[in-house]
Amino acid sequence: RGQAGDALAAYGRALVAQPLNLDARLARAGLLLDLGRDADAKADLDYLQKHYAYDPRGAYLRALYLGRRGDEAGARAALQETTRTLGLLAPEFVAASDQLQFLGGLSHHALGEYERALGYLSAYIEKKPRDVGARKLLASIYLARRQYDRAVTVLQPAQRAAPNDARVLAMLGEAAMRQGNPARAAMLYQEAAATYNDADIQTGLGVSLISAGQKDAGFQALARAYAQAPASTQAAVPYALALLKRGEPKKAAGVVEGILKREPGNVAMQNLLGITRLAAGDRAGARIAYVAAIKARPSFYPAHLNLARLDEGDGQAERARQRYLGILKAAPAYIEAMLELARLEESQGRPAEAGRWLDKAKGAQARDVRPYLALSALYLRLGQAKPALDVAQEVQAMAPDNPDTLYALAQAQAAVGNGDAAKSVLRQVVKVAAFQPARLVQAAALQLQLRDFEATRYSLDKALLADANYAPALALRVRLELQSGNAAEAERQAHALGTRSGGDEAKRLLGEIRMAQRRYPEAIAAFRDAQAQNPASAANVFGLFGAHMAAGQANEAVRLMRDWQRSHPRDPAGAHALGEALMATQAWAQARDVYRAIVNADPKDARAHNNLANALLRLNDAAALTHAERARSLAPNQPQVNDTLGWVLVSQGQVEKGLRYLREAALRAPDDPEIQQHLNAALGKLR
Repeated sequence: RGQAGDALAAYGRALVAQPLNLDARLARAGLLLDLGRDADAKADLDYLQKHYAYDPRGAYLRALYLGRRGDEAGARAALQETTRTLGLLAPEFVAASDQLQFLGGLSHHALGEYERALGYLSAYIEKKPRDVGARKLLASIYLARRQYDRAVTVLQPAQRAAPNDARVLAMLGEAAMRQGNPARAAMLYQEAAATYNDADIQTGLGVSLISAGQKDAGFQALARAYAQAPASTQAAVPYALALLKRGEPKKAAGVVEGILKREPGNVAMQNLLGITRLAAGDRAGARIAYVAAIKARPSFYPAHLNLARLDEGDGQAERARQRYLGILKAAPAYIEAMLELARLEESQGRPAEAGRWLDKAKGAQARDVRPYLALSALYLRLGQAKPALDVAQEVQAMAPDNPDTLYALAQAQAAVGNGDAAKSVLRQVVKVAAFQPARLVQAAALQLQLRDFEATRYSLDKALLADANYAPALALRVRLELQSGNAAEAERQAHALGTRSGGDEAKRLLGEIRMAQRRYPEAIAAFRDAQAQNPASAANVFGLFGAHMAAGQANEAVRLMRDWQRSHPRDPAGAHALGEALMATQAWAQARDVYRAIVNADPKDARAHNNLANALLRLNDAAALTHAERARSLAPNQPQVNDTLGWVLVSQGQVEKGLRYLREAALRAPDDPEIQQHLNAALGKLR
């Protein structure tokens, strides 16, 4: 009835009459603890320890009391005494007592002994299926063990019994997030917040909303969580990460610094401080933070990895390599260092060495799919489709229902030209991805590339069923309509997306539609609008570049890409675009300098060698042949590469030798007018 005072008085009278009444003593001690009257409760707890040391319930209440006072060691010892005492009781006696069964679950759960807790709680719930508290406790174990389906199964009856229980709703929200359904998670967290608004629920709501594409609403929820509990690391860290993603790294660093004031020994926060400082452009400050984390705990390898990446960004590739190797010397099976080494070696033009590290990573962690996926992707980037397929088949056999392994297999099958097999595997991806919008859109993008329009539409419909506002799905649906020949419907959907999201993507999509319609001035205007709204977007800049080139405005394209290069000096795509625009304006010497810089940075770039050869040919430089031959050695099956080598040879008087490459280029690209022109000109020289 909530009449705590009267209840205490009644227990007191019972104990005056019968001082040894165990149930009355336990009940009064528990009630006093609930009321925060710990000093009064201690007298009963001491009495229970002296006269009823064999009863586990008294030991459990003592653990609560000690834990509340900050005596973690004492609380743990009392919990261990509780479980030890329970273990001495006859199993049939414990099984007959609902209270002892639940106590066993509580105690073992508090000690982190989940397997034993499961036994007690499962047996208890069989007899008390409507006990919401026990179901929450059991579900928390399944969540901790990543058995999300089981957690949902346990929680659903609790939700029916207590539809407004905020903790039940929040736990269901967590399970939905882990199952890849952020839209449902957000709905559940919103229901929980309406009932009980605390920082943990607001944090869960914020993360789920952001994952569901509702970035502004999600950020506001995280801000509320942080405002409610600024001292809580669980609220502060997601808020700091959200600030980072919103382009506010200085604010994020301030949040992390606040955590470190309270927890100066938290090396994970030192590492995060380095990340926020780096995002703010403070490279020296980031290095200081990473070094501090390493000094505090030399075995904290994420900080070592970040320090090595910082070295790479500073152009010190060899120093970064030595850091990665240093990690592996201390921890030979640390797979993340091997993956980073593979990435570094590939970026330095050593793909064979990259492959060696990925092979080694495969052996270090036999069941980890990441090295296999990385190796298959490496082969695809190298144009080696068959080895990529072999690796993809191997990893898919290891994890047959993993959407990542299935997607890798589909990519490789598409690369070897087996489109039907790729389409079939992608349907499996869509099935096992359940209602995870990001995975469904990834599959849909490849389905669209394979022109499997019906399957693409199904995948996108499924993604939008999970989250009707998921922007990537809405954008891809516009491209689906455009490629299907429904330009009017594509435009209608693009305008609807712009009204809904207010972002730059709708304007960029409108630019793509105008490009497909060859309405180039309107395409330029659309891409300019998108770029004005989000000037940092590479997609907007390159869309505008393409529109300028299609409209014959190469000089505008040159100006655009020079601006982009000034702010992105290490972007090879930007350098290539600038070179292409310079070639279109016949600025051969400037194009030569751009492509020479690219091949110096990446000697394995076949496209750069090919274009450099063309620029040198226009400048009557004999070195054109060297670069044309280098391009063909790197990409022997590319028709444009064969055309360049053939035409350079013809231009330098080696007509018959050049004809061999020109004929191969013409066979591979019979509709390319420039190749046909070169071939005809070469044949004319033989007459």
